[in-house]
Amino acid sequence: MKKRRTIDKISGKIKCPSLLCRSADVQIIGHGLFSTKYQCRKCGKIFKA
Repeated sequence: MKKRRTIDKISGKIKCPSLLCRSADVQIIGHGLFSTKYQCRKCGKIFKA
């Protein structure tokens, strides 16, 4: 199974990885050295990208 891209190709925005949500409305909650933590505003899911 191919990994789904969290970045939408058309808008270039980071999208929520949740299958039910898929919202591009995300906020940055933490900067790491290699990854950035994001939180979806719609469903509240926290994910790294």
